[in-house]
Amino acid sequence: MKSLCFTAVVLLSFVCSFAKTYLTPELLEPKVEKGCYQISSAGELLGFAAIVNGTFAEERAAEKSACGVLTADIHMNKTKDSVYLWTPIEEFSGSFDGQGHTLEYLYRVYWDTDNNSFIKKVVGGTKDKPVVIQNVHLLKLILEGESAVGLVSVNEGNLFMDRVIMEDNSMYADSIIGAMVGINASGATLRISSSDAGDYAVHADSIAGGFVGYNEKDATLLVENSRSYQNGNGYHANGGFLGVNDGSFTLVNSYSNIFVGTYNRDETCGAFLGLNNGTYEVDNSYYTGSWSDSKGTYFDYNDDSSGAAVVQLHNYNKNGIDGSIWGQEGSSPRFDEKYGIYRFKVTLISLGDTLPDLKEYISGEKMRLPTLKKSGFGFEGWYTNSKFEGDAVTEISPTESGRRTFYAKWEGVPVKPRKDEEGCFVISNRGELYGYVAVAGGFIEKYWTGENWYDRDAAKACVNLSANIVVNPQVFDSEGKPLDSLRQWYGISGFSGVFDGQYHTISGLYSYDVFSRGFFASTDANEDTLAVIKNVGFINSLVTTESNRGSVSTQGSGAVVGANYGNLLMERVYSDVTFCGNRLYYISGMVGKNDGNLTIKECANVGNLNMEDGDGAAGLVGYLGGGELHIANSFNAGNIYAVWGAGGLVGDLSRDVYIENSFNVGVIEGKTGRGPLLGKQSYSNLHHLTNVFYDDLSGNQDQATGVRLSEFSDGTVLKALREYEGADSLWTQEVGKDAYPVLSWISLLDTSVPDMGDDSSGDKPSGEVPLVVRQVADGVPTSFANIRSEGLHLHIEGVVAGRVMAVFDMQGKMVVAPMRLTGNSTEIQMHHAGRYLVRIGRFIQPVTVK
Repeated sequence: MKSLCFTAVVLLSFVCSFAKTYLTPELLEPKVEKGCYQISSAGELLGFAAIVNGTFAEERAAEKSACGVLTADIHMNKTKDSVYLWTPIEEFSGSFDGQGHTLEYLYRVYWDTDNNSFIKKVVGGTKDKPVVIQNVHLLKLILEGESAVGLVSVNEGNLFMDRVIMEDNSMYADSIIGAMVGINASGATLRISSSDAGDYAVHADSIAGGFVGYNEKDATLLVENSRSYQNGNGYHANGGFLGVNDGSFTLVNSYSNIFVGTYNRDETCGAFLGLNNGTYEVDNSYYTGSWSDSKGTYFDYNDDSSGAAVVQLHNYNKNGIDGSIWGQEGSSPRFDEKYGIYRFKVTLISLGDTLPDLKEYISGEKMRLPTLKKSGFGFEGWYTNSKFEGDAVTEISPTESGRRTFYAKWEGVPVKPRKDEEGCFVISNRGELYGYVAVAGGFIEKYWTGENWYDRDAAKACVNLSANIVVNPQVFDSEGKPLDSLRQWYGISGFSGVFDGQYHTISGLYSYDVFSRGFFASTDANEDTLAVIKNVGFINSLVTTESNRGSVSTQGSGAVVGANYGNLLMERVYSDVTFCGNRLYYISGMVGKNDGNLTIKECANVGNLNMEDGDGAAGLVGYLGGGELHIANSFNAGNIYAVWGAGGLVGDLSRDVYIENSFNVGVIEGKTGRGPLLGKQSYSNLHHLTNVFYDDLSGNQDQATGVRLSEFSDGTVLKALREYEGADSLWTQEVGKDAYPVLSWISLLDTSVPDMGDDSSGDKPSGEVPLVVRQVADGVPTSFANIRSEGLHLHIEGVVAGRVMAVFDMQGKMVVAPMRLTGNSTEIQMHHAGRYLVRIGRFIQPVTVK
């Protein structure tokens, strides 16, 4: 309200100071050329009005259909102290052409009369030959009165106004006001084209319109290619182009920037039209400012100033209306201004982040949107809304303008998994896998802003895999090193239900520098319950770190379970997960840390564990600190290194462990507390081993049998395992091909790779993923060995004598039996060219034989 009052006060004070003395004008008769009066001065304009009105001379008839043409700019009043009071043209049915000239300081103020205007009434005219007012610039007009105030008070005929530019004018009426026309009367037709009412104020106690105050019933109003840019007020109704419409109003390819008020009647105030009771259509029209219009398009100030509206206006060409007249001056579209190169901001949002790569586009030029690649996700296109409704878009078309925001849709974002008829969660893809983490109350990723899916019973429920799950399709490069920008896995915490993989695999998991690493960060079934993990394989995955996080007591990193605090059964679980880094405590291919009662049956680890400064590393359990541990019919074939407590099956133990019919064939290395089966023991009598085997090159273990590596590959160990009670069908081996026995059930694992859409972590796996001993992330260090090939000969140099070496093909099948190196230079004859894996101690190095 303050701004409205301020405007009115300024207006009235200007009028009072301006109109001190009324001057008697001298009427001059303009000359006539080609049937039109040529008007070049204020006296001649006043004379033209008198000629039209029939008051120029006695007995001279009124010339209502006269033609008037401005031949010069006309300044009606040059001072504020003395003014000529304009006498309006009463009725006009002719034509008035300003020829681009300016009419300035036209003054007409009578508070108690109607129709204070330049022309009181337009009459006559037809569709083919309308009354015309055109090509005139009206500057600093002051028109005030009782009602129907405007450049034309009332149109009762067929009027065409073209290129009428009104600027810095002040108009006021007690009742109805319109800058161009006060009232478009019933039955009349008014067309306004390429016109501008800008930087001026219109005020009325009732109805105000930027162009027209009131369009009566059965009246027709068309406004095209026009701009309204003003500050106005109307107590009853106020619109940027029209105050009240009871007839037919059409607005085409026009622009409004209006700061208007209705004295607390917002429902009758609009960017284009205040109050509508008739027919109202809008095409390709835009607005900014105080008020809106549901039929138009809104641009905020930043878009307006950058050219967003002018591009759309300029490109319009329909039904004879050519928008090429539009250009841009400063912050607003204007006529006949230079149409420049307009650049608009583009915002690309992906997984909650704004991408920096593409910041702007040029209107009028086609621009393709980028195709994104992100490991762990499949790109499904760009959408114009965050709900991904409608069709995906691939480009910004030449006809678009204004700031644009696009949202990337990804396969793999968390999806709430369904439940089957038995109430079990069913997981069929990586999105549902991450969705289950959200349901179970775990941390997903920083971008996740989805609904609160938390179900307090989810961690206690049964969960079934219905398909193979691939998170990151490729974790390692061709040299066995981790790829950059892998999708992180944070683990499922506090699990106490039943997880059944149904012989599917989960691959491409990646955990970096997080607490309690593992597919399950922790399991915690209480005394009355038992958590179960069964019939599943974890392959092609990586756990790594570069710094110590937290105290030793809080650490626990397992490929499957980080830490177990309750009752847990693991049955038929296969793990091929690589661990590398430093200062990871209590790590293993199965359970990192056990403080509960743990049973491991028919489980296998073939993943390599390489901790440069860690404690408690083993194939099956890193640390046994509480409860009891039972292991049966299980094995480790992964290479393990830890500074302290490195063991083939259990790393560091301070509680009883019972192991039967199992073996370790992996290389175990460490500084202290190292053993082929068990690493560091707090007491000497904690282990209870029955029919357990190990590679005798890895050390010694009481209660177990050390055998040569050849006895693992020739079927000797297989026979001993099968002869154990109840284990005959559990073990299998293709002697002469397999380096060691394997569990029969592993062949049931479905290792096919699902279609992951446009995933991008590198080369996608295809066919089946072989279940083999994987490469460790570190190859053989150059300070450790130099391996090169010459023809079919492998040359190995710089190796400390006593190291054990073997050669495998890329499917993990042994092609050169293990041998202990006796010197620092060894030559091996290969039978076929190809790519091989050379294992020396705990390291594996790929090499090509040509």
